Amino acid sequence: SDDWMGLRPKLEEHGIVFDGSVTADISSNFHGGANTNGGSFRHLLNLNFTVNTEQLAGWKNGTFFLNFQNHNGEDGSGDTGDIQAYSNIDSDGRTEIAELWYEHVFMDGKLRIKIGKVEVNSEFAFVDNGGEFINSSMGFSPTIFVFPTYPDPATSVNVFVYPTENIYAGVGVYDGAAQEGITTGSRGPKTFFGKPS
Repeated sequence: SDDWMGLRPKLEEHGIVFDGSVTADISSNFHGGANTNGGSFRHLLNLNFTVNTEQLAGWKNGTFFLNFQNHNGEDGSGDTGDIQAYSNIDSDGRTEIAELWYEHVFMDGKLRIKIGKVEVNSEFAFVDNGGEFINSSMGFSPTIFVFPTYPDPATSVNVFVYPTENIYAGVGVYDGAAQEGITTGSRGPKTFFGKPS
């Protein structure tokens, strides 16, 4: 059973939720591209920890989130020669705290603020239905390749306003150190406040 001998439901009653997944992907380039010999296998482990602060401590409208990731395996784009990364889980092989943020909702849902290490595609330029495909082209536009996204989320401040049920506007200020070659995914907030070193 996945209720951990009754512990999981008790934690969830107090607003503490653990979740996890493993995604495995194998591919082979049969014709054209850069390499037709062999194939590529990779996996991605995601472990999530979410806390509803109202259920845990009586602090209304707050959410704390942590995402631990472990990636290993070959990058299939080396075989095809593409520049967009056709697999959503291709990376350089690393273990990191990919996301660590706190979010608070104000004014009966009219204002939402999220601060911390955030995967930008969870807030901007995402395609809901595209998330079910492992091929990155389904949910990732090549025009946003400079965004701090997997495997390099970054420290940020995000503010969203919801004036009506059908209209919202959002802005985010993100650490741009990845543009200087810094792997923000495996680092903390230091480069958000100062120059990359």
